[in-house]
Amino acid sequence: AGRLGPEGGRVHVSGCAKGCALPLAADIALVGEAGRWNLVRQGRAGDPPLSRGLDTAAALDLLQDA
Repeated sequence: AGRLGPEGGRVHVSGCAKGCALPLAADIALVGEAGRWNLVRQGRAGDPPLSRGLDTAAALDLLQDA
């Protein structure tokens, strides 16, 4: 979350697209799928991702650019 800059934002990390822990929209959702991450911006874990199949380093790079 610290990579989102000084204004921060709501970050949801989910193990799957069901997003049970946070059924609401988040500024950023990182969703696990097949050992990789999908990244959703301004949405819920089950929404269509902006990026798919990211390794952890790539996901963190995208968070820094958020």
